[in-house]
Amino acid sequence: MPTELSLLPTRVSLGEDEALDSFLERLTQANDLEPQHILAALRRGEDAPQTTLAFFMTAPTDTVLARIEKLSGIPVEQLRNATLMRFDAGRPLHLDALDPLDRHSYRKVVVQGWFPPFGTQLCPLCVAQQGIWRVDWRLPIVAACIHHGTYLTTECGGCSQRFRSHRYWPLRPVLGPAQPCGNPVALRRPCLRSVLTNTAGPADSRALDCAESVHRALNGQTLSMFGEPADPRAFLAELRNLATLLLHLGARTSAQTAVSWASDLREEARVRSNLVRGARWGFSPPHSARVRGAVLGCAHEILMQRNFESGGARLREWIRFIEDEKNGPAAWLTNRTKRTPTMQRLIAAAVSERRDVGRRIDRGRRCRQIEPSAIPQMIDTGIYRQLFAGMLGGYEHTGRLYVSLCMVRAIVSVKSWADAAVRIGLPPDVGSRTSRAARARMRTTPEDLQRQVNVALNNIPTSRDFRALEVQVLALAGDPEHWYPAWRLSTTPARRSDLLVYAVTWMWCEVAQGCLDNSPAWAVPPCHRIKAGYRAFRDRLPAAARDSLRRLVLPGPTR
Repeated sequence: MPTELSLLPTRVSLGEDEALDSFLERLTQANDLEPQHILAALRRGEDAPQTTLAFFMTAPTDTVLARIEKLSGIPVEQLRNATLMRFDAGRPLHLDALDPLDRHSYRKVVVQGWFPPFGTQLCPLCVAQQGIWRVDWRLPIVAACIHHGTYLTTECGGCSQRFRSHRYWPLRPVLGPAQPCGNPVALRRPCLRSVLTNTAGPADSRALDCAESVHRALNGQTLSMFGEPADPRAFLAELRNLATLLLHLGARTSAQTAVSWASDLREEARVRSNLVRGARWGFSPPHSARVRGAVLGCAHEILMQRNFESGGARLREWIRFIEDEKNGPAAWLTNRTKRTPTMQRLIAAAVSERRDVGRRIDRGRRCRQIEPSAIPQMIDTGIYRQLFAGMLGGYEHTGRLYVSLCMVRAIVSVKSWADAAVRIGLPPDVGSRTSRAARARMRTTPEDLQRQVNVALNNIPTSRDFRALEVQVLALAGDPEHWYPAWRLSTTPARRSDLLVYAVTWMWCEVAQGCLDNSPAWAVPPCHRIKAGYRAFRDRLPAAARDSLRRLVLPGPTR
């Protein structure tokens, strides 16, 4: 082949969705040339400066495109449209920062997430029927073929690599009607397995619906999202954001039996994880087209709902996989996707009716307004057993504490369970831990629990001041010499002098109705042995001794 570039004798038309490397291979075969001849011509144009074929399918240089134009007669803009530049400006890629002559600039674009890796996927049926490779097969957001209703094939059955994964040769070294793979498997030995022998599995309806919408968005068509017209760039971005979130949910252990593709996803996560971090789904999606197609189909189905409320209801079905998360589902979901206005609205709609009754109680104002000081840290045992029996599983003391926190949230504007705990003199973490424990064992609906909380608030005495009682117990704990010696000798039999901590704790728990762990008698939180000792002290305390301790705490008029 001469070094001077000129129009090749046999012309080949560029397919509407064809990739540039596929077109050059067909041009090479039509003119009975070898691939290395075409590559040499692109590298050594007589009148053009030396350039690079790096990033050939991502963002080729203008020099390379001009040389291809001289060989093929196809305008530069059509050639550029056959590369990933077709999807620039947010549809769905951003390639402004990529300089083909500076290999380090690749890092600036790959960090956007879901960036096409080297090589491509394919539909064997499309290649067999039309002989072309489509450029959109390179995008991770494309997982199914809308022409044949199948998932794309992601790797060669012979070399187990992505197709066209040679980083330095944009064209396959071996061409022919059998469409050999061409990936390097050894020195000067390409994989000769035909790509047409790969089988394509049928895609489900949701994956195909998503693939159709993605195809329209890639072509710049307006789509509907939550019942409103959406810019195709916004649709593609939110589809990826939501799919990333569903991947994190599907990788949970609790999703293994509920989600059909979860086991494959978890296996890939195991392979990709290391000691530092797990699989980063927002950076790189699953390799399997079946898993990607399935999760994209689920995300697409949510985006296609008529409004955010309906979309939130569909996303809510996934929240059961994160019931045990410490900070609640909203924080967990928000931290695993991009915080766009659309995703924030969708997450808010999904968690609005979650089993945790905090927000429902915050919205309810059907009870009288009382002072928080009238609410003890632990609601009265009688009230709890009368109104909340059977509603909350687990330990009774956890349920009593949770009911008190619910009552605080019903009368005071707070942002979280931790804030509610502070309002009744408890450490913030106690509120968070108690709400998680109660939610995990709740045996009633949020509506029923809210109604009973309102009943309790409408019936408790407003004259009680538990904060004053707590202050009195604190004062007694700080000055035991004035009361404990006389009290312990007044009991029959006399109490030991080292039981002061139990006496103070009894006043704290039984009179001030405080939480056992926060008794002022403890310098550090008590262990199980000390708690067991207190309960034995409490159960064996004579009625006269209990009355005398109660009189030490209660104010004069109510003694």
